[in-house]
Amino acid sequence: MLSVKVKLKKRKDKSFLFSKLQKNLPLVVALVISLDQGSKYIAVAFLPFACNRGIAFGLPVGNLIFSVAVLFVLLGLIYFENSKRNILALALIFTGGLSNFVDRVFFGCVRDFIDFRIFPAFNLADVAISIGVVLIIFNLINTKNET
Repeated sequence: MLSVKVKLKKRKDKSFLFSKLQKNLPLVVALVISLDQGSKYIAVAFLPFACNRGIAFGLPVGNLIFSVAVLFVLLGLIYFENSKRNILALALIFTGGLSNFVDRVFFGCVRDFIDFRIFPAFNLADVAISIGVVLIIFNLINTKNET
């Protein structure tokens, strides 16, 4: 009996999920913005919400010029970043910031509707930003451990 041995090529990139996400970053951006804006639209119709004119945790530095500058810095970081994991993290931060920027332009403030009373009110864009920041910290810790 003739046996055929098939050698399977091992992927050089172990983070297959991240490589797929990197290729589909515009889709990820559109999805997160759609979820955030859609949730705000529904929540504002049925729930009380806070109108946040500041930045994170209501800090009073939330003008449009500052927001645009931060978004451009994030785009530059995404463009020059080599780590696929950091690209995803930066994209989540950028997307959350962009969605909150949309709120600032069209509503004059960021609409926060998730309120547990033990933490400042927030929205899904803030969740995306927080996940991105946690991923960057996690990646920094893992990079230090690898060297």
